[in-house]
Amino acid sequence: MAIFNSHGVITHSQGITTRTSRFLFISSYPYTGPRIFSVYCFEAIEPHLWRLRSLNLFMYSQNMKVDLVENAGFVDVIHDGEVLFRIGSSADQERRSRAGTIVQ
Repeated sequence: MAIFNSHGVITHSQGITTRTSRFLFISSYPYTGPRIFSVYCFEAIEPHLWRLRSLNLFMYSQNMKVDLVENAGFVDVIHDGEVLFRIGSSADQERRSRAGTIVQ
């Protein structure tokens, strides 16, 4: 978060653990003009190694507060009462992908 703060970016961070993974969400207002709301989602793939899983940008938000709700192994990211997106473990996603039918 020091990197964000060193550039004058206001941030809010929170973490959540599901049954198979740990996530860190960082919300930011990088600009002072139109309120562009960014949500960065990182997933722990080793104890001290995090992978950026998603970056979502939203326009004209009045605040940068998100609620995180664990939902059957996924994380629902909620803002102003609406689910913005849902994300699950990359390992679980890979297993589901391998189990799927390959169409040729």
